[in-house]
Amino acid sequence: MLRHWQAVLRLSDWDIRIRMQPADWPKSGDILADLEDKKAFVLINECPVSDRLEQLVVHELLHIELCAMDQMLEALFPGAAWSGSCPETPWGQRVPQGESRRRVLLREGNARP
Repeated sequence: MLRHWQAVLRLSDWDIRIRMQPADWPKSGDILADLEDKKAFVLINECPVSDRLEQLVVHELLHIELCAMDQMLEALFPGAAWSGSCPETPWGQRVPQGESRRRVLLREGNARP
């Protein structure tokens, strides 16, 4: 399913992997993406609120398509609540000054420590 939607959304040149998150994770899905290296994790709650897994994956893949705009907005509004450059990742890892939490997590190769 992932490879099919990557092709449909013209993301075949991306290295995209799915990472399951524990049931107590507060979201149904999310992404961590690195535009430079074209790598991304699609994070999926192992017990999502919806039973529409394919729609959830497509929804998250669309965020990858919008990632460039997201990073532009982060650069324009660095103090905004939705900024990906906050000083800590959701798992408490420190993020070096000027580096996004997405890039730190992708560099380490893990969505969770």
